[in-house]
Amino acid sequence: MNTKDCEIHCSIIMFFGFILFYFFVCIVFCKYTNNQFKKEEKNLKILSFTKCANKEENKYVIQFKFVNDKWVNMKNEYIYYSLNNYFFKKSFIIARIIRELRYPVVSNQMELSKLLKRKLKVYEIDKLTIRFIDGHKIKEYEIVNKFISTNTFLSYLINKSRFLQEHLTNRAYKKYLRKIERINETIFLEK
Repeated sequence: MNTKDCEIHCSIIMFFGFILFYFFVCIVFCKYTNNQFKKEEKNLKILSFTKCANKEENKYVIQFKFVNDKWVNMKNEYIYYSLNNYFFKKSFIIARIIRELRYPVVSNQMELSKLLKRKLKVYEIDKLTIRFIDGHKIKEYEIVNKFISTNTFLSYLINKSRFLQEHLTNRAYKKYLRKIERINETIFLEK
């Protein structure tokens, strides 16, 4: 075998190795995130936009403050997320709020796959910022601008992870995501 053939074989092996590594990481991330969905199920179900958002100038703001190892909503202290040992805490909360904004738009009107898209138009909120306060550090994420809700890269993966494991192995889920039917947080967490 000459060096050119060896280079081609090495490239093919590296390509397939990368693909296998990618699928392994996706599956581990999905299991990790789905375990977090189970741990936070009660807290995920009580969130609603009207309970946690404030109007500031020309936009809505949802604020979470880090208190006693929990992200607590500043408007309603009963809305909180522990997220112990979860690496992507802020993205997990952003993913939940994005879903909350999209349920009225998608439910009984669009394919369920639209819930998982990176961008989707929402009709009632022009601008929305999520503010995370951890001591003196303040981090803001604008998730709705000009009525377009936008997932961050991680919140997109978190939302998609709920279905990804089944999506990779089951064609019925691909058909399910093309359906137009009722969806809310309870239904999302049960699927």
